[in-house]
Amino acid sequence: MTQIESLSFTDASQHARSVHDWEQTYDQLSPGLFASRLRQLCSGHFQIFHEQLNRRIVQYGQSPAERMCFSIPLCTDSHGTQDCLAILNNHEEFMFHAPENTQVFAATFARQQVLALAALNLSPRSYRQLTAAPSLQSPWQRTREVYQRVRLQLGQALDCPPQHFNEATAKLMEHGLLSGFLDLLGSVENPEKRRRPSAPTRQYLVKMSQQIALESHDEPITIVDLCERLHVSRRALQYSFQTITSTSPVDYLRSVRLNAVRRRLVMSSPAELSIGDAAAQWGFYHLSHFAGQYKALFGELPSQTLRQR
Repeated sequence: MTQIESLSFTDASQHARSVHDWEQTYDQLSPGLFASRLRQLCSGHFQIFHEQLNRRIVQYGQSPAERMCFSIPLCTDSHGTQDCLAILNNHEEFMFHAPENTQVFAATFARQQVLALAALNLSPRSYRQLTAAPSLQSPWQRTREVYQRVRLQLGQALDCPPQHFNEATAKLMEHGLLSGFLDLLGSVENPEKRRRPSAPTRQYLVKMSQQIALESHDEPITIVDLCERLHVSRRALQYSFQTITSTSPVDYLRSVRLNAVRRRLVMSSPAELSIGDAAAQWGFYHLSHFAGQYKALFGELPSQTLRQR
């Protein structure tokens, strides 16, 4: 079950207690009325939240068990650690001093899933850092890109009608964000050189990716799914798709999902099926974005497709 919330607070302790599954305490350190905002989405072991705090706060406690947390603090003062990616492992103790007007974005994932994907995608050195270091310095531009992506996805989720946010859309969001953090981790170090897949291997990876996507009738397939099933890195998939299909695996899979929605619309009448339900089944939870992507690919709006049948 997915839970989405947008909350405001005038007490730091109340804010701390409202972040699901976290054992933590917030102490206010700078004088003045406290005001904060918390936006969060929880779906199984996957959780994202965005905090805005107007006063200096010290946060301490333990992260959730059997999960791995990635946190990006954005601080407005000159002492902020805005280029730092903080990582908390299984039920790890933490302490974070947040200056005034700090924003924090955090995401938690099932720990074993993160480690399995990291083993496929990261160099041995970066993998060791992931499991050992409490924080990593990462290029600010890359951190900012991930943060903006996450803010956009969280905002879209909060704006999504509850009936259109289902397991498929939660999975797509989770896997998209996890891929972003793995990209960020890969940028921390110069990864060890890895051999590019041969032409036959590239053909095989694209063929199998297409087959897996088409066989998954009731569940949209993500890059994370393909990495796990084909036992390859995201870099190998990216290179294979770019050389074989002249597009990225993300865009390719989106086109597969859009075609699946179109097939449903072509085979249905407006009385039998709503566009929102068809889109949600394949993980499109923001209808205006879906309509734009649909028209860009097929040259007509989904409503036009449905009316013609």
